[in-house]
Amino acid sequence: MSKNVQQHHKKNSNFGEAKIISIKHINNEYKVTWERKSNCESGTDYVNDINGTITRSEVSICQANLRSVSQM
Repeated sequence: MSKNVQQHHKKNSNFGEAKIISIKHINNEYKVTWERKSNCESGTDYVNDINGTITRSEVSICQANLRSVSQM
């Protein structure tokens, strides 16, 4: 099941492998929390506990601190 999540994220990204942080079984699904440090991405995938398909995902990508400098 965690391999399904890793394969899904590897197939859909050029930024390297997603590391599984935690797996919890809640009701009829697994909650898989993951991160990919190479592009500051993290998320949670919900996986059906019967057939192993990802039913929904939540993804976050960090934004670099951007600073503008004005000249007078």
